[in-house]
Amino acid sequence: MKQKTYTMTLERGGEVVAQGVPPGRALSVALEHGGPFRAALVDRDLGSTRRFDIGKRLADGRGFRVVHSVTAPRTRDPGIDVGRAIYLFEKALLEETAVFRPARIESDDEYARRSAKRCGTSTRNGSRKN
Repeated sequence: MKQKTYTMTLERGGEVVAQGVPPGRALSVALEHGGPFRAALVDRDLGSTRRFDIGKRLADGRGFRVVHSVTAPRTRDPGIDVGRAIYLFEKALLEETAVFRPARIESDDEYARRSAKRCGTSTRNGSRKN
């Protein structure tokens, strides 16, 4: 089954900064675009739960700025916990992009429809105007 892919455009100017990317890659782009940053995930064991912070780490490895946090139940498998946290971060990106960056994220299909409508190159049934 093909994974749904997304297009991210900056709020100011509408520049496309990512297209045809899965949610995880869109999350990295949202954190890294336009600066000397790398996306980073930090976790803390809180007993029965784990807190995950996602944010921006300077490229030289110094300094970390938390952008968003989630708390998830702790399991016996740290990989499952990380996977759950990443899923929650991706969901937050798709629902509230501004938390991560002033941008718009939409499925590639939605972006294509919106672009076609804006340019007047499509009709309601999706066929091209002559």
